[in-house]
Amino acid sequence: YRENNAEKLVPLYLPLFKVYYFLLFMLTGPKDPIFWLVQFLDEVLDNSEVLM
Repeated sequence: YRENNAEKLVPLYLPLFKVYYFLLFMLTGPKDPIFWLVQFLDEVLDNSEVLM
């Protein structure tokens, strides 16, 4: 039962890691806000499709 709960929580944590790395890359990567905004929205849409 605990294992099933853990498996359900994993997809919720993955987007948090993606956001964390996205912020890191935004601070250290190319200074192009539009590019990063598009990338971020693309990630969010992918995650929402997976969760649905």
